[in-house]
Amino acid sequence: MMSNMIHNIRASSFEKVADASNINPLIAARWKKIEDLTRNNGVYVGTDHKRIVVPKEKLTEEDVKNIGFKTSFVAVPESGQDSFITYRHPDNNFHIHSHDDVWTIHEDRHPSSQMLALKAVGLKNKGTAFASGLPHLATEGIPGMFTYIKGLFNSSISTADNVADDLDNSVKRNINRWKSYAGV
Repeated sequence: MMSNMIHNIRASSFEKVADASNINPLIAARWKKIEDLTRNNGVYVGTDHKRIVVPKEKLTEEDVKNIGFKTSFVAVPESGQDSFITYRHPDNNFHIHSHDDVWTIHEDRHPSSQMLALKAVGLKNKGTAFASGLPHLATEGIPGMFTYIKGLFNSSISTADNVADDLDNSVKRNINRWKSYAGV
């Protein structure tokens, strides 16, 4: 029932958060490649999400914000993450974690409550939208927290290192061929 709540909210109660008119087309094209690589070539490390790593010189924090990602303070951290701030996109389920000089990127199965509430218009709709994000918490957040806590006691290496180790060399070469341009 809870997962169907979002479908009961009128479509007009939501607004598209990312303004496509301000998005740099070069960064948007790069992001499309990242989406495709994550979905098609990502590796499973720690949780049931395909992940990739992207050097921050190839996708800057400014780029992340330019393509519509919003700061998220509510997220299960990954082992080795260098900040509790992560980035989520309100118009899709992609989630970005910061690790020193790379990002780990994965696509959540369910939208987060925070992003659903961000998109909703009106207090009542925000509350309903927030509640409709509970499947994310139940199926991804809680299991992810157990994985994170377990890693703290096992002195696990960082998620980014695990992903980089498991990622196919052809994917790494593909990403490394991208030009570095900060905030084009």
